Amino acid sequence: VLKADRGVGCVAAGRCERVSFIDALSNVRQISRERIQRRILQRFFNDEIFTDPRRSVRVDARVFGPDEAVYIAMRRHNDAMLATIDGFTYSDGTTRREAVERLRAIQQDLLKGVLGGRSAELERLLSIFADVLLVFLRRDLRSELSDVASRVIRESGVARTSAATYKIDALSFRPFRRVFERLFLERLLAGLSGSLERRLADPETGLRAETIRFAGDPGVYAEVCAVLCNGTYEYLHGEGFLDLPSSWKRHLLTDRA
Repeated sequence: VLKADRGVGCVAAGRCERVSFIDALSNVRQISRERIQRRILQRFFNDEIFTDPRRSVRVDARVFGPDEAVYIAMRRHNDAMLATIDGFTYSDGTTRREAVERLRAIQQDLLKGVLGGRSAELERLLSIFADVLLVFLRRDLRSELSDVASRVIRESGVARTSAATYKIDALSFRPFRRVFERLFLERLLAGLSGSLERRLADPETGLRAETIRFAGDPGVYAEVCAVLCNGTYEYLHGEGFLDLPSSWKRHLLTDRA
């Protein structure tokens, strides 16, 4: 469903016939699956294993092994250790640099051990997430697609602001995106949260309480929503139904990397 100048409908019917829901879904899924996994993993590492040096380590972090304990302790006191190393008087110009490199190498070795110990659990989490997401896209979203499309066109006002009758132009992309992502996230939360909670609560999954809590974080849903919406914009742009501002094209290229 695109837009018509008066009301909601499908214009350029000959072109719309080949843009089926299944075609679009297959394209978006193919584009997005790897990106979703990458974003979830990155968020998990940053939130639960603290791999991002810009983020502070939670005081209430629960530790599951000696490597993780030492790694978290080193991360928590990383600035103090670097300041101590920097405060020494060195006999030559390379020792300080080598000392900092040694500290980072020790931290990386510890991190590898931590990640290796969590990899099997993460694979189970990603598998469950993928299953639930696929049901949402194939069943739940498909049943509501007409309503979503109608509301997006009506609430964003793009039928009145776009110059062309068969596509959304670049100037109308911002209001279109704002409404589309709000409605999509609402349905994503409604469609995934209950099913995901039930699957994760099954004792046979063997997931830790911290991992289950992480999977229910609204930020995870926001990451998934961003990837799927970006995939949708790419698809609509490629089919000629959406013009993207040049800045957003650069954003999509960065997201794809």
